[in-house]
Amino acid sequence: MRRSIGTHGEINNCDRGACGEILPMEREKIIFFRDLFLRLFVVGLVVALLLLGATLAFWNVAAGWMMHLFSVDEKALGRIVLIFFTNVRIVVLFFFLVPAIALHWMAKKR
Repeated sequence: MRRSIGTHGEINNCDRGACGEILPMEREKIIFFRDLFLRLFVVGLVVALLLLGATLAFWNVAAGWMMHLFSVDEKALGRIVLIFFTNVRIVVLFFFLVPAIALHWMAKKR
């Protein structure tokens, strides 16, 4: 058993992963969450592209319904759609892709 002294003078047992090593189980967890976030990114990207295609395909019909149901003009409706796709981009990129890249970097580093 190897021992090291921590930052506050405590003794750490290095055989339990306390010396900066990643234990095999922790590495498996990192890889699992990396794969999960990458798959979530791909699914989010596919859903965003499907929503974009549906929006472009049915714009004339949907714009007419929205203007009739919610009393919104086409200019305001365009802003609402733009804000929606901006929010989708933020969620997909920063909530799924960035953690996946960080976890990938951690898994490859050790």
